[in-house]
Amino acid sequence: MPYHLPLHPMFTKRNAHVFALLIGIDVYHVKRHLKGCKHDVDLIEQFLKNTFKGHSIKRLVDGEATSDMILTTFKEHFTMNTKIGEEDVMLFYYAGHGSRIKAPDGWVTQDGQIEIICPYDQDTMGKELERICGISDHKLNEMLRKLSSIKHNNNIVAIFDSCYSGGMGRDDEIKGQPENVRSIEVQSPLPGDFEQEAWTVDKGRDLEVSHMGFNYPFMSSHVLLAACRPLEKAKEKLLRYQEGNDAEELKMRGVFTTHLVRMLYMAITMEQSTYATLLDRLLRGWPYEQRPMCEGSNKGRLLFSKKHGGDPDGTFRLVPTSDRTMYRAAPGWIHGVVKGTEFVVHPNRGTFMASEVRSHSCDLVYKDGPKCQISTEARALMFIGKSLALYLQPGIGDSDVSGVSDRYTIVSQPAAAHVVVHSRDKRYLYLAGADKRVPDSCKTRSGPLLPGEMPSVLDKMAYFNFHLHRGNGDRPLHDYIKLELVPLKTIPGGHRIPIHDDSVTLDDNDNKDNCVTNLAPFKYGLTLKNNFNCSIFPYLFCFKPSKCAILSYYVPTSRETPPLGPGSPGQPSKLGIVGYGAEGGDPVMFTLPQGKSTDTVFLKLFVSTTYVDLNIVEQRIDQLRGIDRPSVSDPYIWDAWKFQITSQAGPSVPAVPHRTS
Repeated sequence: MPYHLPLHPMFTKRNAHVFALLIGIDVYHVKRHLKGCKHDVDLIEQFLKNTFKGHSIKRLVDGEATSDMILTTFKEHFTMNTKIGEEDVMLFYYAGHGSRIKAPDGWVTQDGQIEIICPYDQDTMGKELERICGISDHKLNEMLRKLSSIKHNNNIVAIFDSCYSGGMGRDDEIKGQPENVRSIEVQSPLPGDFEQEAWTVDKGRDLEVSHMGFNYPFMSSHVLLAACRPLEKAKEKLLRYQEGNDAEELKMRGVFTTHLVRMLYMAITMEQSTYATLLDRLLRGWPYEQRPMCEGSNKGRLLFSKKHGGDPDGTFRLVPTSDRTMYRAAPGWIHGVVKGTEFVVHPNRGTFMASEVRSHSCDLVYKDGPKCQISTEARALMFIGKSLALYLQPGIGDSDVSGVSDRYTIVSQPAAAHVVVHSRDKRYLYLAGADKRVPDSCKTRSGPLLPGEMPSVLDKMAYFNFHLHRGNGDRPLHDYIKLELVPLKTIPGGHRIPIHDDSVTLDDNDNKDNCVTNLAPFKYGLTLKNNFNCSIFPYLFCFKPSKCAILSYYVPTSRETPPLGPGSPGQPSKLGIVGYGAEGGDPVMFTLPQGKSTDTVFLKLFVSTTYVDLNIVEQRIDQLRGIDRPSVSDPYIWDAWKFQITSQAGPSVPAVPHRTS
């Protein structure tokens, strides 16, 4: 029976049901053995049984964990399991050897390498005399995405305690402690037909295809917890699960899994603990060379939940100065804050404004009135309503839109408005987008609204309008960063390769429209080029005006390591951020709403020289009030680009997007 920590007095089991597949391989058929993987599976299993009232757990260890059995069990226990509901938790865990190897010809990867997990029968001959070559990151990612789509449930966690650095070997002794590295060399090259089905769409399953967007958002199907970064060693060593308990037997255990489970027991009792904060706590005082990672657009969710944690309702915590005359808050220029931006503080109902703004933070002072003590529970909400200009159609008076004039800017001419308010029957009000920078064919139009329903819809429109058009007026990186739309060609075997000769550098000029006539099933990738002599963190969002929707399509997966390294003019560094395999997700496919011949979206690219949490903030709040940005010394650089892309019915050749003035 595995040893586990005594449970916290406030610990209560969760009502949710967890379905888990746990794989641990110590003994390999022809490869170097390990010693701690089955112990790790024991720890994970015991944690799940202690945490969830309902649990369905399947284990595969040593000889049970062949390549065929892993894939078959995944399908039976997850994909085809009719007992899994839309609110249940699914967890995939693997402890064993991992490797990194040159990708087969034709595969599109960021660095020409793929990562694999090594089953028990790695590099042996299968029943059809084919070589067992492991299971790639691309295939695992596709399996998890299919699972999420089929179950209409992305409450999925994938945990890997393995190494992705082939040929690291074994460190026999470090500081007197024996250690194993969970990495092996595998036979190379891989056969040309390796996992061709991983790139072939399952005809019996329909992935949701968003209009003018990606048929699967970046890493939204699951949260990934990994033992280390690429090129680092994931280790197992002699450990006691509970530190200081001399009575407990020393056992070989995975360094990552052991510390992760300890932290999970503590974090699960905290109401607001997310996957991201879990990793942050894990890394505090982390003594090992390997650095665990947390990836996925849902890493801001509460543990084993679909609810998002962190600051509720787009609010920010306030950190006071010693005399409480000024407060520091997290948002800065890159979030849309400028000098004079107002914040409403609850529950005290005080009003603050930004007195000094930096790239990623700001200082707030009392706007007017007597100073008051702000409680530790107080939250600051950025006020953006006045950035939205409304035109009231003749016949609509203040009594019809009571309170609206206090929240938004009322203009006297429709040409100056972002939104027109009109009425057809004097009972209901209707909202119509009027922003001249958005094509008429895809402007927002509401259904019938009662006056009391208007503010919530207008808030959504104000939020969308503000984020779509804001940016850094100084444009410090404008000439250094380029975004390319690259047609992709499918070759035999289902792999995608770029057609670089037909790629187009997208134009972010407000007077230019990047027009695409090759609609689905034509596929595209997006490649970012950096000619700047500094590493950058890019963020890509898709704005859909017809629904005022803002979708996250690329966010950095690490707070510490910039995804795109430095370049130089004429020799840019490159990053395929969309459409290039496991990390880049599925390719872009452009479609048209039923009955329409054109449709438009905007791609909004933010770039920063340091990490910033735009994935959470961008979807919740921000404001631009037309006040000049102050000159404040700041070590960080950021910039933003907006690209208008219109899909248009037309000839399907040549396969090249073009621009219209």
